[in-house]
Amino acid sequence: MGNHDPAKIIKFLGTLDFLLKRVEKAYQGYSANGRSFLYATVLRDGNEDVRSLLLENAYLLPQQYQETVLLLLHHIDVWAALWDENKKIQQPELDSEFVFPNAVTFPREEVADLMKYYKKILNT
Repeated sequence: MGNHDPAKIIKFLGTLDFLLKRVEKAYQGYSANGRSFLYATVLRDGNEDVRSLLLENAYLLPQQYQETVLLLLHHIDVWAALWDENKKIQQPELDSEFVFPNAVTFPREEVADLMKYYKKILNT
């Protein structure tokens, strides 16, 4: 693991795992409730928490996983910029449908690999 502190990595990835589950729950709510602006706002807040955590702690990870973090940050950054712009344009109410296209999708496989790494170091 080189200079990487396993205890700090475990704390970071454990927090990330929890925040990603929160975002997934928010996305499920968004999908199940007419893709409303209310749930999109909860999703935006969750993504911002994930983004902050990543920016503060990604340096702890081995290089290969830092690349995964960069992919996830890119997704969140593009999504948030589109979210902000569409909020200005649409001026939605809480119960309004809030949808916009985004070509930069969530890096599902890479994040799953990062979480496998977390489970591996957690159990060593």
